[in-house]
Formats: sequence, structure tokens, C-alpha cells
Amino acid sequence: MRGSALFIVVAIILAAVSPVLAADLETIARDIESSLICYCGCTMVVASCSCGTAEQIRADIRQRLAAGEDRDDILAAYVAQYGDTVLAYPDPAVPFNLTAWVMPFLGVAAGGTLIFFLVRAWVRNYRDRRDEAGEAEEGMFDDKYRRRAEEEWKDYF
Repeated sequence: MRGSALFIVVAIILAAVSPVLAADLETIARDIESSLICYCGCTMVVASCSCGTAEQIRADIRQRLAAGEDRDDILAAYVAQYGDTVLAYPDPAVPFNLTAWVMPFLGVAAGGTLIFFLVRAWVRNYRDRRDEAGEAEEGMFDDKYRRRAEEEWKDYF
């Protein structure tokens, strides 16, 4: 009697936990599908591709998960078989791939720095030329344009 009660309790616990485990495996499977490029030639991630090759990959992923392999093992097996090009995004742990993650940010920072220094130099150059020309010449241009604007205003109003 005692053994059957224990069996019933274990069965109830497993029945309650199995949907959670199945949902977790499905989440892991979708994550793996989003991490792999379909090698049929369409260059889509497996999660989005609807070709027969993607269906085979999805079935293989679920079969491997059911066999007890984890995400990293499955991705490593696909990389070993098809190379790094099967990954949807480069692995940042690989030194060469780290450049793919870092270089865009370094390029933007370098470009922003270059633009900052160029604009600063242009502004300084403009101020220096304006100061060399002196206030009298600057006032002369202001008077010239003011007179012209007043004449045009008179013509129209």
C-alpha cells in the first residue's frame, strides 16, 4: 500500500512537471532555430524558413533535445558539420568574430571624433579670419546688405 501511494505521488508530480519541461524544450528549440541559418541557400534563419531543409533541421533539433543534448552541443555539432556560416550571428568568444561585434562601434566612435575635430577646426578658422578682418569691415558688409534690403522693401511696400 505504501509503495503504491508513493508511486501515485511520483506520477502526479511527473504529470505536473512534464508540460513545463516540454514547454522549456520548445523554447530552447526555437532559440536554436533562431540561431541557425538554413543551408538550403535562402539565407534565412531556420525559424523563418519554410523549405524542406528547414523542416529537417527543426526535426533534428527536437530529436537532439529529446536525446539530452543542450543548446551549445547542438550548435557546436552544426558548426562542426557546416562551418561558422551556419550561425545567424558570429560567436563573440572567437577572437576574429569579436571584431565583427566591436568594429561597427569603433567605426562610429572614430567617425564621430573625426567630425567633432573637423567642425571645431572650421569654427576656429572662421573666427580667426573674422577677427583678422576686423569689426570695421564686418560692419561695412552689414550696412551694405541693410541698405539693399531697405531699398527692396520700399519697392514692394
